[in-house]
Amino acid sequence: LASVSAFAASKKKPSSTTVDAPIDWDSVKTLGNKLLAKLQSGDGNSAEYLTELEKLLEGSFLDNRTTLRELVDDFEFDSAAIELQRLMDKLRQ
Repeated sequence: LASVSAFAASKKKPSSTTVDAPIDWDSVKTLGNKLLAKLQSGDGNSAEYLTELEKLLEGSFLDNRTTLRELVDDFEFDSAAIELQRLMDKLRQ
C-alpha cells in the first residue's frame, strides 16, 4: 500500500487505454489517497469517498470499481483497500 503514497508524489500523468474521457488525475490521486485512509481506518463513510472517485473516473476501470464498490458496501474495508491499491496501480501504467 505504500506505493499509493509514491503514486501521489508522482507528477507524471498516468495514461491508460481504458480511459474514455479526460480525467483530472490530480483529483483522482488525492481522492484515492483519502479513500485509502478511510478504508484503512474502517470508516463507514468510505462509500461517500468512493462515490466521488467513481464520478471522477467516469466509465474507466469498471472491473476494479465494481469490485471495490461491492467490498465497501459489504464493509470489507481491508479487502477494499487492496482493491483500491490495484486500481491505483493501473492508473500509474
